[in-house]
Amino acid sequence: MCFSTESSLGSFIVGIIGSYLLFNYGNKKYEKENQIYSIFLLYVIFMQLFDFIFWIDQKNKWNLNRIFTYIAPFFNLSQPLLLYILKIIYNKPKINGLWDYFVLVINIIYAVVFLIGYSQFISNTNPLLTLEKGGHLEWKWLKYFNLLYFVAFIVNIFYTSKINYSIMATLVIFLSLFLSSKLNINFVGELWCFIASIGSLIILGLSYIL
Repeated sequence: MCFSTESSLGSFIVGIIGSYLLFNYGNKKYEKENQIYSIFLLYVIFMQLFDFIFWIDQKNKWNLNRIFTYIAPFFNLSQPLLLYILKIIYNKPKINGLWDYFVLVINIIYAVVFLIGYSQFISNTNPLLTLEKGGHLEWKWLKYFNLLYFVAFIVNIFYTSKINYSIMATLVIFLSLFLSSKLNINFVGELWCFIASIGSLIILGLSYIL
């Protein structure tokens, strides 16, 4: 699972194709949801491009490993926030109800926690590189994330979306996480981003049977 340059690059390409197909050819009944999740999963799949860069520069010969070790954790841990932003852009909800304010507060709290963890990772990690360990890349920044990531994720999945689509998206995303943890508990994040490369294709198919 993303244990080489080839698998990382291949996963990235598959993810791009899947996101394109979901955006353009998903069930029109769920057009907004399809477009939101195609963009979101494209954002997620960029982790495979970063993994590809980490693999080709394990010795930091071109300083790419170090540069993208700054960038990758920001992409990785900001995923729930991006989903919230996409929901705001596409669905344009009026922030005037208790649920709206609850979701907003959850995201503000998560943003603060995320930025604190990110700054701690940058300050405390030496060397600031993403290196191979046990045949996989070790994402050291995951030591600085917490369960609020999952809370924000679940809340944002259900915010302003049709309930059946939200349940389907939750099952696809969290079953992928569960499967990743069973495959290798030490590399859950990396394996999930690998499995997410086909997430758009799975959602594309399921959108027609909801």
